[in-house]
Amino acid sequence: MSAGAPAAPGRKLVEAVALLLLVALAALVVRAGGEPVAPWSDAVFAIGLLLIGGSVGASVLELAGLPHITGYLLAGALLGPHALGVVGHQAVEDLLPVNALAISLIALAGGAELRLDGLRRGLRGLAWATLYQSLLPLVAAALAFALARPLLPFASGLSTSAIWGAALLWAVIAITRSPSATLGILAQTRAAGPVATFTLNFVMTSDVVVV
Repeated sequence: MSAGAPAAPGRKLVEAVALLLLVALAALVVRAGGEPVAPWSDAVFAIGLLLIGGSVGASVLELAGLPHITGYLLAGALLGPHALGVVGHQAVEDLLPVNALAISLIALAGGAELRLDGLRRGLRGLAWATLYQSLLPLVAAALAFALARPLLPFASGLSTSAIWGAALLWAVIAITRSPSATLGILAQTRAAGPVATFTLNFVMTSDVVVV
């Protein structure tokens, strides 16, 4: 097999089984409890487990034609405190500085990919895309939140102005996009061309509009 050839399906299945065994072993270690051997030992354990789980999950999901980032997202969701609980709340809090650093590096990487001449050439298209995919969804999401007020226990005691303030805040969060997902997919597929360029420009500029 050449260096650039994809792994065989059988090998990916073996990797999936190895991942399940690894997660089971990690779960047993976590359930055993005990004091951490060092202040950051739980965070280091979480980083290692999430990286291995995400890598193997990405390799397996590649069989279904899904981008690698899907495997990392699923690994984090399944191993996190709200599912299997292998990575606990404390470990997640300890990883917040790592998360902040990663977001900063992603923002720098995304900004480095932008080209002013490309932004100028596609300015009209970006403006229309922002209007259709940011302003209209913002209004729709705010209205949906306001209409769902009877279903939200915390909203029962809020005034009308407070409800609309919360609705707009929720709507702004709802229309945010992920530069990290965009950069991950573009890096994996090595996509290049007007569609890839416009997508990256739109995602980066739309987040500026959201802010």
